[in-house]
Amino acid sequence: MSQLQLFDYSTLSPDLQVEVKTATERIKLRMKRTAEDIIEIGKDLIAIKEKLPHGQFLPWIATEFEMSKESAGRFMSVASRFPDFRQIDEFKPSLLYLLAAPSTPDEVVEQVIEKAENGETVTAKEVKELKAQLQEKDRVISSFSEERDIYQRQLENVRKELGLRVEAETKELAEEIEAEYQGKIEKLEKDQLTLMDKLADAEESYHSALESFKKNPDPDTKKKCDELRMEYNQMIADIQQVKYKLEKLQRQEDHAVSASLHLERFFGDFNKLMSKHPDALTAMASPYLPDSSLAKIENLANTLEYWAETIQKSVYSARSAKANQIEAVDIEFAEVN
Repeated sequence: MSQLQLFDYSTLSPDLQVEVKTATERIKLRMKRTAEDIIEIGKDLIAIKEKLPHGQFLPWIATEFEMSKESAGRFMSVASRFPDFRQIDEFKPSLLYLLAAPSTPDEVVEQVIEKAENGETVTAKEVKELKAQLQEKDRVISSFSEERDIYQRQLENVRKELGLRVEAETKELAEEIEAEYQGKIEKLEKDQLTLMDKLADAEESYHSALESFKKNPDPDTKKKCDELRMEYNQMIADIQQVKYKLEKLQRQEDHAVSASLHLERFFGDFNKLMSKHPDALTAMASPYLPDSSLAKIENLANTLEYWAETIQKSVYSARSAKANQIEAVDIEFAEVN
């Protein structure tokens, strides 16, 4: 835009003309853009924007400073986020704009200011890396939270289904199954939180060692950086392992509930059948039965005997498998800790 174009101050009141022109001169003097100047420019822009009539702010910054809306926004963001320039007086403008951006979390800003107060030099590249690391950490936590919420909803659905489909004894069975698995699930969830805390500590230790290596690039410092990086990667792997074990326990619990419901329905049907024919056993002992009825009784006895043997084998197999499963889960828990 041409520098010959002038802002029309005649539309403003005399008092406002004086205030705006005074701010204009201050801003022009500070366009060299030190940290303090950027903040003061932002403060002036904020103050004048609030006082100018609607639609006048953009023409004013364009004609007086050849400043775009985006540039003004960056100045005002810095002033809003860092009212005290002494925190950031050594920061370059590009770093200030990046830190003041709405997409930069407060946690990153606090880390950068702390580094600066400790005499460390912080670059825009390092800020972007910190943002990326925090986003990844938030993504992992969010993923775990979402999966935990999904599991809780599924658990609630199972409870509702049990409440609608089964009688009191089946509800007790479901509670027994839930109690058996809930402790393990809660233990894994606690392990998740512990690992996340350890992950944060490992991340902090790694970056601290990395900064030391930049200042003093000797072999021992590099070795420490490599070891801490391996520790950090192992933490990520451990978190994924805990996630897998949670999913595995959930599948086992779902299977236990499903299998138990099938058995409860079978037992219910069998008991109903027996209750409908209370005199059947007495009739089978009658000395007056024909040979055809006696043959049917013998076939029934053979069938029941086969069932009894099969059921006994199934119970033995189930108990052995459960014992092995419990031992395997205990080993997995020990590995996590």
